[in-house]
Amino acid sequence: MDGENQPQNRKVLDVAPVCLTPDHILGLIESVYSVGGKIDSEELNNLIDVDMDLLTHAIDVAEALGLVVFDRGDITVTELGAKVAVAPPKEARKIVRDKLAALEPFTTLINEVKMRGGRMSVSMVRKVLAGFYGEENVDSALNCLRQWWRYFELFSRRGGYIELSKSSQT
Repeated sequence: MDGENQPQNRKVLDVAPVCLTPDHILGLIESVYSVGGKIDSEELNNLIDVDMDLLTHAIDVAEALGLVVFDRGDITVTELGAKVAVAPPKEARKIVRDKLAALEPFTTLINEVKMRGGRMSVSMVRKVLAGFYGEENVDSALNCLRQWWRYFELFSRRGGYIELSKSSQT
């Protein structure tokens, strides 16, 4: 599947120049929740001393996952985000994993793997990622996305293939 056929209305996970990781998203949620569930983004930036560009990308992804709302500079944790903030790690992972279908390239990869009987060659994964990130960024995208796959138990790798993890099929 090439990038021209990708849904344009879904948020695409940023992988460059800095890999946005699950820790960035979960850290954002926990930080905002810990100060009462709402905070101005500049104030949060001063509190946690993170690169504002990285924070902006983390907010975008957290919003695409339904974990926060960003309005006029304020970050507000949603009801779902609050559940993630207080949930034990295993439960928080499941909640977010269930929302990853709203985020590309996960949507496309999950659908492609399902269409191929539950597994897909790594070379085909690379082609899908090239459609989102360009051929020159496939290696960095793959390295970044592996963190998401492992943390959220979305895919597992078997030889030259990725498979849907059992936990992502429930």
